[in-house]
Amino acid sequence: MISLSASWLSGFWCIVIGILFYLNFNKSKEDKKRNDPPTPGLCLPIVGHMLSLVKYANDPWKGFDSFRKKFGDVVYMRLGGYDFLLISSVKHMKEVLITKGELFANRPHFERYKSVFGGDQENALALCDWSELQKQRRTMAQASIIPRYGSKLFENLDTCINEEMLILNAILTDQRDVIKLSKLDILVSTFNIFSNYLCSQRFDYGNEEMRKQIHDYDAIFLGY
Repeated sequence: MISLSASWLSGFWCIVIGILFYLNFNKSKEDKKRNDPPTPGLCLPIVGHMLSLVKYANDPWKGFDSFRKKFGDVVYMRLGGYDFLLISSVKHMKEVLITKGELFANRPHFERYKSVFGGDQENALALCDWSELQKQRRTMAQASIIPRYGSKLFENLDTCINEEMLILNAILTDQRDVIKLSKLDILVSTFNIFSNYLCSQRFDYGNEEMRKQIHDYDAIFLGY
């Protein structure tokens, strides 16, 4: 009875694997007919191409770089339930972001983003889908966030950057021969630049509450 069950299970999984390979083979043929970008190996249900990144678990960017070297500057991947293109050249970046920007402007709906913005991802300027409303919002924000060269806003931003770099340099100088600069310190300096520029307020590098907020923000948006 046990051997019969084991045999039945083995046969079942062989059929499942066979169907997956058949579907993947047919999809590859269809992709070639449509001239779709190359993909890094077998695309499985639920996980997509995640198996191709297993050996790069500690540094997925090395995996993406290996795909670029092997398959070219445009690679199609599916991770979980999300399709995306891996773009690795300035030429193709311009085509995606500028020439065909409206086709690629929508953002994936990650649950962690929704939880940060009151359950509605459209509340986030950087993570919302492309629409006329968002186009107006970005136009209004661009004038202050990306100021025109030589304008008063540009001079104010330049002053904030220079002041923060002097403070960061003083911290490094005080440490003398031992430099202990973490990623969080870089994030704090960046935060201070924009906080000073947009709100006329900056924070001390030792402010634990501020450092925790920056760390949590970074963790949420990087997804670790």
